[in-house]
Amino acid sequence: MDKEKFNEIIKAIGTCEDEAERRTMLAELSEATSKVFDENASLTETNKSVIDDNEKLRSANQKLFLMVGADKTDQQRVEDQTGLKEETKEPRKFENLFNEKGELK
Repeated sequence: MDKEKFNEIIKAIGTCEDEAERRTMLAELSEATSKVFDENASLTETNKSVIDDNEKLRSANQKLFLMVGADKTDQQRVEDQTGLKEETKEPRKFENLFNEKGELK
């Protein structure tokens, strides 16, 4: 039921002489308002849930934003971006390049 129909029924109740018709209109209004109040309660609960979720998201974003400005070494930045740790390899010595037969290892 929309607002205009609701107002029309209220006006009709005020001018109605027949008691049975008035009770019928009041019952119709009662059903319509019950639906409106139920929907309002549901929407209020959903709104509260969305507000709480947005606050959690804002808090998490704030923590991440503050982490951006933290001082990190170049190696830590590379690890954060790639997820790979750069291992330092020892350079091979000339003696280790060949096996006993003189072939490359």
